[in-house]
Amino acid sequence: MHELGVTKALFDTVMQAAKEHNAKKINDIYLVLGKGTGIEADCVDYYFTLLAEDTLADAAKLHFLPGESADFYIDRMEIEENDIE
Repeated sequence: MHELGVTKALFDTVMQAAKEHNAKKINDIYLVLGKGTGIEADCVDYYFTLLAEDTLADAAKLHFLPGESADFYIDRMEIEENDIE
């Protein structure tokens, strides 16, 4: 069940990065997830979907990339930026 706490921290980090980059939408998030973390990708995906409802990340797709034993981090994000006038 620790996936909920991990996913909440992930969501907060993603939303902060989106704000800093003036995003209007988050399309894709690439995560490195090592087998040694004990984190289940399906659970992270499920919780992220719940947390992202009605936010910039509402339609974001999580992509899980293999990592070393205890790795869990954001590799990159793909966003749509707001036009700055």
